[in-house]
Order: sequence, then structure tokens, then C-alpha cells
Amino acid sequence: MFRFHSVFNILSDFRSYSHKRGNFMSTLYLCSQKTKLRFMDNHFVLTTFEDEYGRSYEVKRISGRQIDSVLAFGIIAITREALTYCMSNGITVSYFSSNGKYIGSSVSNEAKCSELKLCQYARYFNDVHRLYLAKMIVMGKIRNQIATLKYFSHNRDNAAEQVDQVISQMEMHMKRIGSAESVRELDGIEGVSASLYFGIWRRFLPGELGFVRRIKHPATDPVNAMLSLGYTLLTNLIRGIAVARGLEPSIGYLHEQHSNRPSLACDLIEEFRAPIVDRFVVRGCNLQQFRPEMFSENDPVKGVRFKGDFIRAFFSSWEMFISKNVREYGVAEEDRKDLISLIVRQVDRIAGVIRNGGVYEPFRF
Repeated sequence: MFRFHSVFNILSDFRSYSHKRGNFMSTLYLCSQKTKLRFMDNHFVLTTFEDEYGRSYEVKRISGRQIDSVLAFGIIAITREALTYCMSNGITVSYFSSNGKYIGSSVSNEAKCSELKLCQYARYFNDVHRLYLAKMIVMGKIRNQIATLKYFSHNRDNAAEQVDQVISQMEMHMKRIGSAESVRELDGIEGVSASLYFGIWRRFLPGELGFVRRIKHPATDPVNAMLSLGYTLLTNLIRGIAVARGLEPSIGYLHEQHSNRPSLACDLIEEFRAPIVDRFVVRGCNLQQFRPEMFSENDPVKGVRFKGDFIRAFFSSWEMFISKNVREYGVAEEDRKDLISLIVRQVDRIAGVIRNGGVYEPFRF
């Protein structure tokens, strides 16, 4: 079983934890500003910064055995002892700005599965294999976007006709994937489909949130801000699982290599964007979990972002959402898996194809 806990509610569930590593994955979110993460007596200890008199106060204490990854947002200090423990125990520490922009990660330098990495490099430099994997990634993304549009339009009679038209156009572009001769051509197909997909989103969202189209950075409205934050969280979750599996996160097949970009995680998130992050954001907006007053005004440089501690509401809802089992095409309700289990399965699937060849089967919503 995989579990997610935030720094502000982790103590309430201590009894539910197993003390055996590997039975679950727990992420420690650090979003209380001007706090410090220490490591003492086999525990992570979150304290306030020292005041003018040299005093600090303990906020939380969590056993080191219960944490598999740490996400630090904004002004968070992590001591050398805490970082050393993380590096020695395979715990990835990821750093973000206060508005959720990914800055970088600290991971152990221990070499794992060198043979798998060599296979991964070989697949990347083999044009036929690389193009095949890139095609499957784009196919999985567009197919799940279509399924998510159908999910959004359920019981929305006023949107049904327009949704059907958009889906018809997306299906037409999806048919072009098989004959694509380059990754660049696939990028074009994916881009056109994404434009069609987000072009109808206003039908599903409250008008006061101001969503017009997908804009990445800086976000111009609350919906875009939450989408970017959700994609960042999910990408880094996938990255951590891929690293633990022994894969090289910077070597992807659809996404080119760029400095400080986990291209493989960027590949694998594509099949999960619509059914996970997009569904989460649209659902939260319609349930009024996320309201205009929770966000700042649009800044020309920083864009729109959560005000103050409102970002806690996002994390709390996110944890609850991803802890539930996910609907999967052709899978009975009693056999569905939670998000983390699905990601582990997909990472294992692509690792198997990288090592042994064969067919890669994307997650299908």
C-alpha cells in the first residue's frame, strides 16, 4: 500500500504506518515558510528558524524510516545532517519556489542498474526504437485526453455536441501517429491535439476563474497555476520512482535532453496528465475547493499563484485525490489500483521494453 502524508497532518496517522520500508511511499511536504528540517535521533525534526535570541521551536517530528521523498517549497532550510541521511537512504529531496516552480533535486550518487542505463542509452540512439516509444507515449496521452473529455462532458448536455466535434478532430490527428517519421512530427501532432483539448475547457470550469487557454509560465489565471503545480508534483513523483528503478531520468524518448529536465519523467507523465492532474483541477474548481480569492493578482513576472497558506488546501486535496483507486479502461472496479501503484507499473513496463524490447502499453483511463 502506498501512502502520502503532508507535514501538517502526518502525526495524526502514525499508528497506520508499517515500519518496513517498501510497503508504502510517503512524501513529506514542507511548505511552512521560514522553517528548518533537522535530523536527530533517527527522526526528521521540523523547527522554526532561530529568533533574535537564538531560540527555535519544534513544530513536527517524523521517523526517518517513514519518509521516501521530501518536497520543500519556498524558504525552507535543510541541515547537512538531514540531507546526509536522505542521500544515504535513497530519499530524493526536491526544491521548489514558493509558487511551485521546480528548482532542482538532491539524489544519491550511488550507481544503480548500470546495465539498464546502458540499454536505455542504446534505445535512445536507435532511431527506430526511440520513435516507437515516442509514438506510444503520444498515443497514450491523446487517448486519455479524449477519455477525460468524455468524463468531463458526462451529464453536461449543453457541451455534448461541441465535445463530440473536438474528439472527432483529435481522433483524426491520432491516426497520423502511426505514419509519423520523426519525433518532431509527433511533437506537432501532440501540440495540435493539446490545443483542441484545452480549447473546450471553458465549458467545464466556473467563469470567475478566468481560464481561456493553457499558458504554462507564468500562469495567467488560477487554473493554469494549479495545472502547472500539479504537473510539477506528478513529474517529480515519477522521476523519483524511475530513479529508484535504476533508470536514468534525463534520457527520454519523446522529450529531448535539456539541462535540469527529467526527460524520461516528462515522457511518462503524458499518459497521466489528463486523467490525474486535469481531473483533479477541474473537480476542485467545480466543488469550489479552489476559489479566486485564494490566488494573487497576475504578476507580469511571477504570474498568478496561491496567496499565503492557501497552497496547503491544494496539497491536502491532492493527497486525498491520489490516494484513491483510479479508473482504468477494461479493469473491474475491485481490481483498480491507486496512482502510485500505476506509476510503478508503468515505470516497470517501460524498463522491461528498454531492456528486452517488445510492446509498451501506456496506462489507459
